[in-house]
Amino acid sequence: LTIVNEAGTEVAKLEAPRDAGVHRVEWNFRGGREGRGRRRGGGGGHVAPGIYTAVLKVGDTVLKEQFEVHPDPLRERLKGEAR
Repeated sequence: LTIVNEAGTEVAKLEAPRDAGVHRVEWNFRGGREGRGRRRGGGGGHVAPGIYTAVLKVGDTVLKEQFEVHPDPLRERLKGEAR
Protein backbone atom coordinates (compact mmCIF):
# COMPACT_ATOMS: atom_id res chain seq x y z
CA LEU A 1 0.00 0.00 0.00
CA THR A 2 1.52 3.33 -1.00
CA ILE A 3 0.51 6.90 -0.25
CA VAL A 4 1.17 9.47 -2.99
CA ASN A 5 0.80 13.26 -2.93
CA GLU A 6 -0.98 15.44 -5.51
CA ALA A 7 2.13 15.48 -7.69
CA GLY A 8 2.11 11.67 -7.79
CA THR A 9 5.23 11.35 -5.63
CA GLU A 10 5.25 8.41 -3.20
CA VAL A 11 5.43 9.76 0.35
CA ALA A 12 4.88 6.55 2.33
CA LYS A 13 4.90 2.80 1.84
CA LEU A 14 2.89 0.67 4.27
CA GLU A 15 2.96 -3.05 4.93
CA ALA A 16 -0.45 -4.57 4.30
CA PRO A 17 -1.52 -8.14 5.12
CA ARG A 18 -1.29 -10.45 2.12
CA ASP A 19 -4.03 -12.88 3.10
CA ALA A 20 -7.60 -12.58 1.81
CA GLY A 21 -10.14 -10.66 3.86
CA VAL A 22 -10.85 -7.22 5.25
CA HIS A 23 -7.89 -5.58 6.97
CA ARG A 24 -7.01 -2.26 8.58
CA VAL A 25 -3.74 -0.48 7.85
CA GLU A 26 -2.79 2.58 9.89
CA TRP A 27 -0.54 5.41 8.74
CA ASN A 28 1.14 7.82 11.18
CA PHE A 29 1.12 10.68 8.62
CA ARG A 30 4.90 10.58 8.27
CA GLY A 31 6.85 10.07 5.08
CA GLY A 32 8.90 6.89 4.76
CA ARG A 33 8.33 3.17 5.27
CA GLU A 34 6.28 1.54 7.99
CA GLY A 35 5.74 -2.02 9.11
CA ARG A 36 2.66 -3.34 10.88
CA GLY A 37 2.38 -1.15 13.95
CA ARG A 38 6.08 -0.17 13.87
CA ARG A 39 8.20 2.27 11.96
CA ARG A 40 11.14 0.87 10.13
CA GLY A 41 13.65 2.39 7.78
CA GLY A 42 13.00 5.52 5.74
CA GLY A 43 11.68 7.87 8.38
CA GLY A 44 10.70 11.43 7.75
CA GLY A 45 8.55 14.17 9.21
CA HIS A 46 4.81 14.62 9.13
CA VAL A 47 3.40 15.21 5.66
CA ALA A 48 2.00 18.62 4.78
CA PRO A 49 -1.76 19.17 4.70
CA GLY A 50 -3.19 18.46 1.25
CA ILE A 51 -4.76 15.86 -1.02
CA TYR A 52 -3.23 12.36 -1.05
CA THR A 53 -4.10 9.05 -2.68
CA ALA A 54 -3.84 5.59 -1.15
CA VAL A 55 -2.85 3.06 -3.83
CA LEU A 56 -3.30 -0.66 -3.20
CA LYS A 57 -1.96 -3.14 -5.74
CA VAL A 58 -3.34 -6.67 -5.65
CA GLY A 59 -2.00 -8.74 -8.52
CA ASP A 60 -2.96 -6.88 -11.70
CA THR A 61 -5.65 -4.87 -9.89
CA VAL A 62 -4.89 -1.32 -8.70
CA LEU A 63 -7.30 0.33 -6.25
CA LYS A 64 -7.08 4.06 -5.47
CA GLU A 65 -8.79 6.21 -2.86
CA GLN A 66 -8.23 9.96 -2.54
CA PHE A 67 -8.33 11.68 0.87
CA GLU A 68 -7.37 14.97 2.48
CA VAL A 69 -4.91 15.56 5.31
CA HIS A 70 -5.91 18.56 7.43
CA PRO A 71 -3.57 20.66 9.61
CA ASP A 72 -3.27 19.41 13.20
CA PRO A 73 -4.90 22.16 15.31
CA LEU A 74 -2.79 21.22 18.36
CA ARG A 75 0.48 21.57 16.42
CA GLU A 76 -0.68 24.91 15.00
CA ARG A 77 -1.58 26.18 18.50
CA LEU A 78 1.76 25.05 19.94
CA LYS A 79 3.63 26.76 17.09
CA GLY A 80 1.81 30.01 17.92
CA GLU A 81 2.67 29.73 21.63
CA ALA A 82 6.37 29.17 20.86
CA ARG A 83 6.64 32.60 19.21
